[in-house]
Parts: sequence; C-alpha cells; structure tokens
Amino acid sequence: MATDAHTALTTDPLGPNVAALAGYVFGTGSFTKATQVFNDITTKLNTGLSTDKTDPKQVIIYCDFSRLQTRENDERLWDPDTEQVVVVDQDYKKCNSRTAIGGSPAAYSTGNVDANTIQQIQLCPWYIASVSSSKTRLLKDFNLKGLASRIAAAGQKILGSTTAMDDTCGFDCTMLHELSHTRDGGKTNFGDNPPDVYGWKAITAAPSQEMADSIAYFGLGVAQINAGNIPQADGSLQAAPAP
Repeated sequence: MATDAHTALTTDPLGPNVAALAGYVFGTGSFTKATQVFNDITTKLNTGLSTDKTDPKQVIIYCDFSRLQTRENDERLWDPDTEQVVVVDQDYKKCNSRTAIGGSPAAYSTGNVDANTIQQIQLCPWYIASVSSSKTRLLKDFNLKGLASRIAAAGQKILGSTTAMDDTCGFDCTMLHELSHTRDGGKTNFGDNPPDVYGWKAITAAPSQEMADSIAYFGLGVAQINAGNIPQADGSLQAAPAP
C-alpha cells in the first residue's frame, strides 16, 4: 500500500484521480512531506525481521500487554523492551474501550522520540479481537473489483460506518497509519504538528500531510483507484468509466 502510494505521488504528472485524492486528504500545493513519509516507510522500515530489541531501528508490534512485568520494589509495571515504567490506564488509556470511527485509536505508537529507543506499536486488545473475528481484515478481502458498483447498489453502505472509504479501512490501513507515526517512518503528529484525527470526514475537513490518517487514507485511496474505484470528496466510491 505504501509502495503504490509513493509511486502514485512521484508520477509526473499526477493522474487526475490521484491528484483529486491528494487534494481531499493533503490539501493544495506540493506533496513533499507525504512523499517523504511513504518513501521512509518503504525504505527505512523495510529492512527485514530481527529479534534484536536493542536496535533503535527496529519497530516492534505488540498485540497485547504480556511483555509488561511487575517490579518487586514498587509493584509498578515495567516494559523490559524499553526499560521504562508503564501505566496502562494512562499511557494506553483509550485502549480500554472500543468506540466508533473518530473516537478511540485502534493502536498507539510509542518510543518514537528518543533516537536510542526501539520504536513500538501497541495494538489495542479490543482491536485485535475485532480484526480476528472479521471476514474483511485486509483491503484485499473486500474483493475490490467492482466494489464501487456493489456499494452504490447497497446505498453507499456496506458495513454501517461513516463512508465507503471508512468501511474499507482495515488492518492494513491501520498499520499504515501507525507506521507513519514512527520515528523512521515519518513521525507524523509530533511536536508542533496538528493533532491526530480519525476518519474520512475529519481529515478532509482539515487536510494535512502531517496527519497519520491522511497518510493512511491516501494509501487506501490509491489502492481503490488501482482497482477501478474512484474516491469522491464525500468518501463515497464511484466506478471508473470503462476504457
């Protein structure tokens, strides 16, 4: 998804559908920041698997909190991978309950500021449970060919969430969002950058190349375009005209 997004943004000139998509989620002007994020994800984070948890270049993805240990001296939770105290109810507060799109995050990216610390992505347990029980975990599970026509026939709703773009933002879309947060993958939403927002309507209301969901939805949108489904300004999908 990131590779295709990078290819789409570096094609000169931009295809009309890609240009429209970029305008929806990134705004006007050049797309230098977004292009760099996709480049970093596909190069710096595509270095193969490693079990070396001392390597600050590593991104470790956790599906639960089983790594945390209770310290004997003060009974506080300790993350041995980062050698830091963790307060789950504070550090991962919004993992405690599931909410709809635009509410709680499905995952957290942590340890991304200190250049000597491993980069972590913590998936929320509720999200893992939801993904595990779903028949449409990844974008490919939606059978993208002809998807726009099927959604239109169903009244623009297939799963009951906000828009067709939201409905097809699955596990791969979530991971692209989180990877863009990492130190080596783009570092979106850090420092003076705008706050993180979720969902098609939120990101298109205030388009920015600094928001992780803008990065994720652009990657999702390019995948839809490549499959013949053209994202519209309202988050719906239209079938591409026959060649």
